[in-house]
Amino acid sequence: MQQVETAPRTAIQSVCIVGLGTVGGPTARFFARGGVPVYGCDINPKAAAAFDGILEATSTSLGELPLADLYVVTVDTGFRGEDPVTTSVFKACSAIAARGIPKLVSVESTVPIGTCQRIHDEVFGGRVPLVHIPHRWWMVDEENHGVRQTRVVGGTDDEAVRLAVDFYGSLGIPLVPVAELRIAELTKAAENTDRYLKIAYAELLKMICDDNGMDFEELRRAMNTKWNVEVLEARDGIGGTCLPKDILYVKAASPARCHILDGARAVDAMYRTTLETK
Repeated sequence: MQQVETAPRTAIQSVCIVGLGTVGGPTARFFARGGVPVYGCDINPKAAAAFDGILEATSTSLGELPLADLYVVTVDTGFRGEDPVTTSVFKACSAIAARGIPKLVSVESTVPIGTCQRIHDEVFGGRVPLVHIPHRWWMVDEENHGVRQTRVVGGTDDEAVRLAVDFYGSLGIPLVPVAELRIAELTKAAENTDRYLKIAYAELLKMICDDNGMDFEELRRAMNTKWNVEVLEARDGIGGTCLPKDILYVKAASPARCHILDGARAVDAMYRTTLETK
């Protein structure tokens, strides 16, 4: 388990995590171990109850959000068809806005580009400093790839970024500022899309080898002897929630130009079909 030293004093003296699921849960635990007062909210009573005795207090109603200097939004986002759906983020931020003007709002949920600026303008009326810090977290290895790892941050202004860098840094989480909110928004989805493309290419090569009676692993070993080539393994298809969602979030940024992404999704679907017929 990661150990967090007590955080030094910053302008942020209390935190409320809105959404205590896959992303928010580990974040809440990590912050609480850092010695800062942490509150939580999740509309799922079981998710909220899991933090009894860990957080200062929890709520199951967005209308009763605990008051805090910093609100960290970690609610789930998704898609309908191929269109991103971020209703949950807007609802969470509207609930925060109804509680007053916090010192900072940090959106960690995955969102398509332009979302955070819209929230800042339409929900908070431009009055609340807001940053986007896309999460990076891998449940398989929380020690090395958990909450405490280098991440990017974009903000509505330099002061918002400074507040975030100071607070997250006080907990041992290095933040790398980027020039604008949209860069931060695209970073996480593009990272996972890069992974998706590499997996799909391995799947394609595996199917080509199978069609021609060749050994894919032998081909992979041969290709990977070149210094700038790393062909991945072809396993069980591209599962989970992040990669299939995030490739659509990248596509949403410029749909007419993303044919390669459509091709990768088609390859994965074809590969899955070949697995089912074996």
